[in-house]
Amino acid sequence: MKKYNTLELLTGFLMGSVAGVLIEWALIYFYNLVCRWRGFSLLTAEWWMLIPFPLIVGLIMAQAIASLHLEDY
Repeated sequence: MKKYNTLELLTGFLMGSVAGVLIEWALIYFYNLVCRWRGFSLLTAEWWMLIPFPLIVGLIMAQAIASLHLEDY
C-alpha cells in the first residue's frame, strides 16, 4: 500500500468537504423550493445532521487527490 502525502490528503479533504457542503446546501435549497411550491412543510435540518455527507465526500476526495501522483507534474 502506498504511503500518502499528508499535505495532499489534507488538501483533498478540504476540497471535498467544501464541495460536499455546497452540494448539500444546493440539494436542500432545491428540495425546499419544491416543497414551498407544492405547499408542503420545509426541511429544517440541525447542524449535526449535515455533517456526514461532506465528511464522506471529503474522505473520498482526500484519497483521490493523494493518489494522483502530483509530484510528477
